[in-house]
Amino acid sequence: MAQPPPGFRRRDAASRFWRVLLALFAFLWAVVPSAVRAEGSEVTSLVFLNPSLVVRTGEQAPLPDLVAKYASGDTRTVTAEAEYEVADPGVARVEVSEGNARLAGLSAGYTKLTARYAGREAVLFVYVSDPPPEVRWQKAFEVAPSEFLHVAAFPDGSFLAIGTVVLEGKVHAEILRFSEGGEILWKRDERVADAATYPTHAAIGPDGRVYVVGYADPKSENPFTWVLALRAEDGAVLGERRLGGGEVVDYGRGVLPLADGGFVVAASRYTDAAESSVHLWRLDALGNVRWEKDYRGETRTLIDRKGLALAANGDIFVAGKALKAPGSNVWDGFLLRVRPEDGSVLWNATFGGEKNDFPYDVVATGDGGALVVGTTTSYPPHNAAAFLRKFDATGKEEWVRVFGAGAGRAFWGFDVAAFPDGSGYVFVGPAMLGSGNYAHTVVRVDEAGNLQWLAQLGGVRVDHTYGVAINAAGAIAVAGRGTSFHEDNKHHAFLALFAPEKRQSPGEGTSPPPPDPGAPPANGQTPPSPSDPGAPPANGQTPPPPPDPGAPPTDGVAPPAGEGTPAVGGETPTNAGMPSASAGRLSSESDADLAPAPGSKQISAGVLPRTGADAAFAFLPFLGGGSALAGAFLLFLRPRRRTA
Repeated sequence: MAQPPPGFRRRDAASRFWRVLLALFAFLWAVVPSAVRAEGSEVTSLVFLNPSLVVRTGEQAPLPDLVAKYASGDTRTVTAEAEYEVADPGVARVEVSEGNARLAGLSAGYTKLTARYAGREAVLFVYVSDPPPEVRWQKAFEVAPSEFLHVAAFPDGSFLAIGTVVLEGKVHAEILRFSEGGEILWKRDERVADAATYPTHAAIGPDGRVYVVGYADPKSENPFTWVLALRAEDGAVLGERRLGGGEVVDYGRGVLPLADGGFVVAASRYTDAAESSVHLWRLDALGNVRWEKDYRGETRTLIDRKGLALAANGDIFVAGKALKAPGSNVWDGFLLRVRPEDGSVLWNATFGGEKNDFPYDVVATGDGGALVVGTTTSYPPHNAAAFLRKFDATGKEEWVRVFGAGAGRAFWGFDVAAFPDGSGYVFVGPAMLGSGNYAHTVVRVDEAGNLQWLAQLGGVRVDHTYGVAINAAGAIAVAGRGTSFHEDNKHHAFLALFAPEKRQSPGEGTSPPPPDPGAPPANGQTPPSPSDPGAPPANGQTPPPPPDPGAPPTDGVAPPAGEGTPAVGGETPTNAGMPSASAGRLSSESDADLAPAPGSKQISAGVLPRTGADAAFAFLPFLGGGSALAGAFLLFLRPRRRTA
């Protein structure tokens, strides 16, 4: 019998059959769309990849991708196929054409867009903004870590900023006065001997004096409230005062100058690990204590950040928080109105939903009432959302506005200021809108709390805004910290100034904004409980937890109210290396920026690269579309090795 020549191997019919079958399967997988494969499979979830969108009035913006996930595990973008409903159709509308879905901004306002597809819903938080005023300048300090926590306006139009600076590993108070043009007029670095010094608030008295309050944390004793009086003209120290401390722990939070030259100081006081209260001191012009009082409920009571305002008749508003019940870890907010003569309480208004409500500041309103700004998690989707609550002169709540950023995102309300002409307010805080990075966020609302414009600065990395002030001309100064304007990834103190608004004539421009849809139900019912409060952020960045002023800071690590690393000051602000000023967001890094350059090769350590048909064979299970089709034919044509 003839023998096959050397190196010849008889073809295995069964093996070839399976190769043909596998190639056919790959071909079908390539040409059958995922929609057909998922047909009959239930849609298990529907989400916007970016749960918030900011668009200008009169302009359009593409809707974020709306992605449906099927029980089969497939996902598909269905933005152009879904049905949409805008909560307030006067603010925005959706336009779909040629397979593209866009949102048109009709008038300034905040609303929600509900998308529906295959029995599922997704919500998009929508901000339609009138053009914000021009940003005259924005500056970041060179020294880091540093931050500004508060800013106040002088009668001549200049501003005061206070914050923290770490110098040679020690925390100092940084105090400076700057002009409307951004020029530093004077600055001071202050530190209590052998104690980390954290300023938290400052105010300008009717006599022109500057009052700074905070706390000092010496290593040898309990923290105590620290008060500093300065001369406005040159920052010269007029007096310094220590309050509290000793057997108790006091964290100074706010200072309020009075018409008679005296002032009120507020602090969070801890008598032990489980007991706390709001403590007020009333001092005269010479710094002598006229009276002091403790304010506490049945549960732990605290004041965060500033929380003080002066009513038109001289009464004092105090905003703080208290645990909902003994043993609870959920906080409600409260607003007190007290007499300046003796500290007696005129009324106490409490508020809150099923989750947390944190008041951070309060401003008096022209009608004798007060407006509180803060952060809440009581509204779906139960991530941090900024709120404004308006109270009348008797403590009755008149309205609430809530501004959210969507599932897995956060929007914090930290400070608020009133326009001198009574036309509304500006509040600030860090917000994760659009790309999902924290940006300096400035929101202008009218006297009823309806959004008029929104501006964001930074947002390339992480930026927090803590303070806002408006001078007599209407220029808006904002203060905070951020990492977007330097490459060292450290927090740098940040200041920016918006030009006064260009007021429109009656009937000119866009229509007045409608009532805010984020307000709670008119029937007073408690906001619904969370659907998924633990859902991770879409971009993997965890929003910061609510500040805990009770945690004693470590020197050089934590500034007051748990709001991050201490700031640095003492350096003249600079524009070096900063993006140009604009009222819009700065473009952020994308995945494309991090991709390998065309033609580059990435080889894992210890693994040799494959080439040709072997490479297609090795990666076939992970290929899709046309790549799978090509891989199938490469598989079928894969050369058979000769065997001896």
